[in-house]
Amino acid sequence: MSRIVHRVSRIIGGLSFLLVSCLFIVPHASALTVHPAIQDIEIDPGQTETRTVTLENDEATVQTYVFSIQKFVPKGEFGQQQFLDSSDMSGLPEWMYVDRSEVTLAPGQALSLPITIRAPEDANAGGYYAALFLSRTQAAGEELAMLPRVGILFFVRVSGPAIERLILEDFATDSDSSYAHLPVGFRVSILNEGNVHLAPEGTITVRNAFGSTVAKLRVNAEGGNILPDSRRVYRVAWIKGPVPEGGGYWQGLLRELSNFAFGPYRATLELRGDGFAQPMRSEIAFSVWPWRTFVALVALVFAFVPFFFLAKRLAIMSATAKSDPLR
Repeated sequence: MSRIVHRVSRIIGGLSFLLVSCLFIVPHASALTVHPAIQDIEIDPGQTETRTVTLENDEATVQTYVFSIQKFVPKGEFGQQQFLDSSDMSGLPEWMYVDRSEVTLAPGQALSLPITIRAPEDANAGGYYAALFLSRTQAAGEELAMLPRVGILFFVRVSGPAIERLILEDFATDSDSSYAHLPVGFRVSILNEGNVHLAPEGTITVRNAFGSTVAKLRVNAEGGNILPDSRRVYRVAWIKGPVPEGGGYWQGLLRELSNFAFGPYRATLELRGDGFAQPMRSEIAFSVWPWRTFVALVALVFAFVPFFFLAKRLAIMSATAKSDPLR
């Protein structure tokens, strides 16, 4: 009987060890660092341009990567890309050359990879866009769709009489024109009606009711491009500090105190850069009314009013007693 108990104990102990071991196993993820991940190139028709990117294998094992090229077009309003089928090699993909079909990197190894672009003599002026992808080679039993890949985005402009035309479509706050506290979010929507990518820049200046500047915010500080025949929305926030999470009155009061603002404000947008015939300017009004703070102040006033009158009454009684000691 004792042997059976001993064996059962060993089995349970082994299973427990296996379970704990599984809980602490961290799955190994593929990692390849590429720098720079965005290439912005201007090239003349018939010209050849070579750029070098650095690849680094961050894994603990030898890895082999293969290349593929896909054109991309804008998707959505926030700078996303939609990659077209790799069978479409017209335009920029057929201009791009890599001097090898695959690359093998040892653990921690870095490699400089030259990428050449040869624009044909008859290339039309305008923008051309494609991504060079690096994918780890498929292992036995591994699904192709599950393979991670890293992309390098190429924004290529062929010089010539291109069309540069940006239109400011909208400048507004991201919700109502009245807030209880910061942050106040702004939306800047710009349409690119040209045939080249453009990266507008600008500022939003916030002034209070007295005309004093209380905040100056950069628009498109990251230099994000707007592709031809598309619009892009840039979001900018006026915020002073961390925003406490949670619902209820007290959490709301903490949000008002940590990001306090009060009264009417005016926000002035100024945009500049290629694509605008002249600097663009737009202005909107909004207000911040921290009502929870008002309620708290009123409650404090009403809480201290009885004590004030009581203290005043006691002071009068004390003064009367001193002036009339026989009373």
